[in-house]
Amino acid sequence: MKARSGKQRLVSRKEAAMGLPKLVIVGGGHAGVALAQALHGAADVTLVDRKDFYSINWANVRVAVMPELSDQVNIPYKDIPRLDNVVQASVTHVTPTSVTLDNGNTLAFDYLVIATGSAYSDPMGKSPETTAVGALFDNQTRAKALRDAQTVLIVGGGPTAVELAGEIVTELPDKQVTMVQSAATLLPSVRPALGQNAHVWLSKKGVKLIMNERVARDATGSLITDKGKERLSADVVYWCTGNTPQTAFLKSTMPHALDDRGLIKVDEHLRVEGATNMFAIGDCTNIPETKLGFLAKTQAGVLAKNLKTMLAAGPSKAQLKTYKAGGGMPQVMLVTLGRGYGVGQNNFASYHLLAEVTSACGQL
Repeated sequence: MKARSGKQRLVSRKEAAMGLPKLVIVGGGHAGVALAQALHGAADVTLVDRKDFYSINWANVRVAVMPELSDQVNIPYKDIPRLDNVVQASVTHVTPTSVTLDNGNTLAFDYLVIATGSAYSDPMGKSPETTAVGALFDNQTRAKALRDAQTVLIVGGGPTAVELAGEIVTELPDKQVTMVQSAATLLPSVRPALGQNAHVWLSKKGVKLIMNERVARDATGSLITDKGKERLSADVVYWCTGNTPQTAFLKSTMPHALDDRGLIKVDEHLRVEGATNMFAIGDCTNIPETKLGFLAKTQAGVLAKNLKTMLAAGPSKAQLKTYKAGGGMPQVMLVTLGRGYGVGQNNFASYHLLAEVTSACGQL
């Protein structure tokens, strides 16, 4: 009997994926990466993203004042485990069986998941660059402009605007910060006490808060408040006025799948309306909930289980799990105010958060 050599031939990714259903995931945010990792080995997974890195978006307000953290927030895909195949490109066209990329190539699929997220009016620490190296340089340039500035204008009063203001007055307390909010309170989508607590904290830190006003331009192009006509002079301006779903590539080929806001219409199983083998998760969907990273990951978890069930039993026989808005959990919101403080709420109360509670954010 011959003794075994003990050597094993290494199997390539392509060989390992032979015979597996093809899954294409468009978008490499929280939802897309989590889903790709969850289905590693269960399908022939290809992740398509215009960038070569994964960005931890919620940490971008910290990067705005501490650009040295950029390499901790923008992580190259090649350094992330269980990502089988990443293609750096943008999708321009979708059919029921394939996607066309901006480089002219076509990717066939058995299942498609759209997780393209949303685009912000001002990226702040979220660089528009498509490479991790480019994002690092871009973030350093932006941060230098902020450090050199004396006056800062933040337009908006939602979570991003409030957190950015908190970071600036904590890390760069010499800056004169003005916030202009169109609503009567900060954080208007949550309990009033939350916005009131943030308002008091920011005011004590010297932030000038202008409520019930929008920012416009006068005849000379200068920024002013639209009602009071107060002139707004600032060395650096941040526009934190919401985001837009990145679904423009679907308008020509799948207009029926989009609502009037450009959000993808999905059912309780996260399946795209009118499709059988297409799904959508994350900020680009029309699920009525606050767009938060942990909810995007929760959706990815539900969809991963559903896709595994479909792969095993077939689409027609699979008993699929249902995703409930908000992940079926109490409404939770945490808004940091610098590294040592924050405000938050659950279904029962609003509360202040001290450094011990927000230490996870403070580690960045």
